[in-house]
Amino acid sequence: MKETINANIGSLAFTLDRDAYEELKAYFADIRRRLPEGDTETLDDIERRMAEIFREKVNTPMRVVTLDIVQAAIAQMGAPDDFGAPRSGGEAVSYTHLRAHETK
Repeated sequence: MKETINANIGSLAFTLDRDAYEELKAYFADIRRRLPEGDTETLDDIERRMAEIFREKVNTPMRVVTLDIVQAAIAQMGAPDDFGAPRSGGEAVSYTHLRAHETK
């Protein structure tokens, strides 16, 4: 049995496998490092589009977003490299846009 996480993505609730959540969290963090500091609007747009893709692929509230679905959505959205080079300074990103509530 896999551990799942309930997450708010683009103001919509989703249930993700832990590995799918970790992949998505890393994707958003990588993009965040590439955007200008303080640019929350672009990340909000990316998060909303990701939620739309998940809604297309997960058509019932009881279905879990898997790693395969997250990877397909990332392929559709584009790699973080497409958003430019990381900001200089190499600061650690403690901010995550993904809000989660873990369930077992």
